[in-house]
Amino acid sequence: MSESLGQEIERLRKRLERERRARQEAEAIAERGTRLLYERAQGMQLLYTIADASSRATSVEAAIQVALDALCAYTGWPVGHAFTVTKNAPYPLVSMKLWHLDNAELFAVFREASDNISFQPGEGLPGRVLASGESVWVRDVTEESNFPRGQVAREAGLRGAFAIPVLVGNNVVAVLEFFAREFAQPDQNWLDVAAQVGTQVGRTFEREARHEADRANRAKSEFLSRMSHELRTPLNAILGFGQLLELEDISPEQRDSVRHILKGGRHLLDLVNEVLNISRIESGHMHFSPEAVHLGDVIRETVDLIRPLAAQRNIPVIGPSTNVDDRHVLADRQRLKQLLLNLLSNAVKYNREGGSVNVECTETGGLIRLNVHDTGTGIPAHKLQRLFRPFERLGAEQGTVEGTGLGLALSKRLAELMGARIGVETALGKGSTFWVEFEVTANPLEVADAAEAPVETTQPPVQPERTVLYIEDNFSNLQLIERLFARRPNLKLLAAMQAGLGLDLAVQHLPDMLLLDLNLPDMSGLEVLARLRTNPHTCEIPVVVISADATTGQISRLLAAGAAAYLTKPLEVPKFLATIDEVLARRNA
Repeated sequence: MSESLGQEIERLRKRLERERRARQEAEAIAERGTRLLYERAQGMQLLYTIADASSRATSVEAAIQVALDALCAYTGWPVGHAFTVTKNAPYPLVSMKLWHLDNAELFAVFREASDNISFQPGEGLPGRVLASGESVWVRDVTEESNFPRGQVAREAGLRGAFAIPVLVGNNVVAVLEFFAREFAQPDQNWLDVAAQVGTQVGRTFEREARHEADRANRAKSEFLSRMSHELRTPLNAILGFGQLLELEDISPEQRDSVRHILKGGRHLLDLVNEVLNISRIESGHMHFSPEAVHLGDVIRETVDLIRPLAAQRNIPVIGPSTNVDDRHVLADRQRLKQLLLNLLSNAVKYNREGGSVNVECTETGGLIRLNVHDTGTGIPAHKLQRLFRPFERLGAEQGTVEGTGLGLALSKRLAELMGARIGVETALGKGSTFWVEFEVTANPLEVADAAEAPVETTQPPVQPERTVLYIEDNFSNLQLIERLFARRPNLKLLAAMQAGLGLDLAVQHLPDMLLLDLNLPDMSGLEVLARLRTNPHTCEIPVVVISADATTGQISRLLAAGAAAYLTKPLEVPKFLATIDEVLARRNA
């Protein structure tokens, strides 16, 4: 009986022991689960804090400072520091001088050493992160051979270390490093959280890069608009008065001189536009109007323009030997002329004294190739890859070539945007042939005789008197319009050189039409237009904008704001007078 009781007691003891162990295991599991949930919650809170700070940060530095403080609070580590990646090879990693320090005095020497050191990829803790693109643990930096700051770390009492990459895509843009006063063992949960921290902070870099690009684009657009006005406005007077002289009764010699003035002025305008156009093309703001272009006319015009320059070096420019008068290509006429002029200019510039330039056309399979051949020295094979690049001037190293280095780059972009191909064939000692290949298109039908009649630029049919107000601060431009209106006795011109006065005159006289410059000393033309449209006395007056700003965006803005028409300087006199007639006719309808 006692033996059975003893056995029963033993069974009960073992059962209780099993239950106790099971309970302890369950408690341990529950504790680990609770700890894991807590750590994950802490990690999620950390990521939320950094993500929120990164989205609201006004700068990369502000976002990184939040990340340093938050990560040190999360780990309990006393030191956090940031390096940034620069283009200063071979030591691209430099301190951002951003820190989290629990004790600034204790870690002052280590801070100074870190702020004054830079690293190559693979060198030191930050360099290893830069080279691998991954996080790096160091159990004890004082025993690490690849840690140049080991001595000052030992003096500061630092041991464990950890560094993470800040990534934009696959590129490391910064490295955050953290230090503890005890040995550090890798923690997978910490590794997972840290990887996401680097990605979150990297978004701040991406956003700032986008903002910087936007600022650069805005500055570029403002520069183009300003330069378009500043450079084109003086040409308005040159070409405008030149066109007026063409309308006068002058001798053949004087008419020939005026013709050269206009050709030279328009050529200068083309050169000014070259710098503006290369930027417009790159920003997608270049407007093209493909049409059937008479190839013979374009070749003759550009050859005539380049001959005076070629004559200075005794270089004849020879046009096509084959008849191209009946050939048309699909292109933008203005851009085709600009492209050909660039090729001819280079053919003269890179030619030898007394050489020659030949323009030839060949046609195969619905394509016509325009060849510009020079008798220069040719282009070495190792320099061919530099052709068609902006600001590359072959021969500039010897000081023998002048120019912007934009001609061929602009020509290539113009050709591509018109659906054409451009290339070069060259041989040392024999010269070079630059060619551009266009699609041949049908000869457009002849227009009716009435449509072929020249535009009347002197006296249209007698019309009732009309008042036109011109708001313009450039006296030469005012004189030009006065001279033009002298040919239209039915047009009475009022002038104002300030926007405020112009608005007052508009209310007092209620002109039939208003001509408006945009760059006025006291108010922008856009604001003048807005005030005219909101005033019930002037809201119906048609406004024609006359400006040297020929950017497509500006034209669209003004037309959308209520302008009846937009004319760019330098003025084309026939187009200007036709626009005046058209706007006044609509006004009277």
